[in-house]
Amino acid sequence: MTFCLRRLLEWARAELGINRFYLGTKSDNFRAIRFYERIGFVVTQTVPLERVQLKDEIKWVRTDKNNAEKYDVRMEYKGEIQGDFVK
Repeated sequence: MTFCLRRLLEWARAELGINRFYLGTKSDNFRAIRFYERIGFVVTQTVPLERVQLKDEIKWVRTDKNNAEKYDVRMEYKGEIQGDFVK
């Protein structure tokens, strides 16, 4: 998985000219956050979320409450992209 994501970043830079990469996950997804941090992503923002029960679904929406149940974690790639993608 690590190799695949690094190759994807290399390819996006080499082939598409993308130099900044962002992603988002939920704060309770600990394994994903640790994985992304190992790759070189850092947390840049956390957005508090509140659970809203609708008829047949649950949604997580932004809130201004200090005691949020969950957070939307935004991350940016700050690592070094090693080498160029080889076709």
